[in-house]
Amino acid sequence: MSVVVVCLPGAPKISEEAVKKEEELDKYLETRVEELLGNCGEAGVPDLVSVLRSIATENIPNLPPGGGLASKRSVIEAVYNKLNPHREEEGACAGGEEESEEGGGSTAAHLLEALRQFRLHHRGQYHSVLEESLATYHLRGESTADGPGEGRRTSDDDRDGQQQPASPPSPPSPPPSPATAKPEASKDAPAPESDPSSD
Repeated sequence: MSVVVVCLPGAPKISEEAVKKEEELDKYLETRVEELLGNCGEAGVPDLVSVLRSIATENIPNLPPGGGLASKRSVIEAVYNKLNPHREEEGACAGGEEESEEGGGSTAAHLLEALRQFRLHHRGQYHSVLEESLATYHLRGESTADGPGEGRRTSDDDRDGQQQPASPPSPPSPPPSPATAKPEASKDAPAPESDPSSD
């Protein structure tokens, strides 16, 4: 994909006033999230969705037109995660307890949480991160699934090699040790006592 930026001499420029309004809005949202998390008391820390819903009901000045609060979600998420970094871990522990009590698990909930975390941590880098993860998974699977002899080759291996020339090739398997090679050779050769042609 290509992006072309055209600059015209009479094009509008970003004013300092707009930048100040943007900074004020960010500070207001940060303090509002801090207040919501600080006022939680014994009820427990609210989740991110509750914080967003609470802020959405307020009349906030200087919100960008068209995007509104949705355009500032990243600011709210950043402050929430900074003030409550262990929220995901606590939720995961509680979810695990619920699963063991119910006898089953909610795979969809785990997948949604994994996708949300992936989206938060890898914005704009989805393609490269997925390629890297698949290559790592493939190499790890290759080392555990293949025996010490031949490796399995598929058409995916050939395509991966063409698409990812920067990834290092996996090291070759070491030759079998003499201690393990002799028993294998004796297993393959027929035993002379049981050979019917010699009788």
